[in-house]
Amino acid sequence: MVRNGKTAAGKQRYRCLDCGASRSGQRPDVSRRAELDAFLGWLLGTGSQAGADSFGTARSFRRRTA
Repeated sequence: MVRNGKTAAGKQRYRCLDCGASRSGQRPDVSRRAELDAFLGWLLGTGSQAGADSFGTARSFRRRTA
């Protein structure tokens, strides 16, 4: 799968190079990697939970890393 533009709603569109099929939406592997990076940054860093940029609030951070 490779990136192939965006939908009208702004979501990423992907296309399979083998069969030409198209799909849109989030890729769970990329999302989980970003969550892990944010969690490790908070765990090993000196910032607060609210300072984790990719989650918004401290409550969102706790919910997504639970």
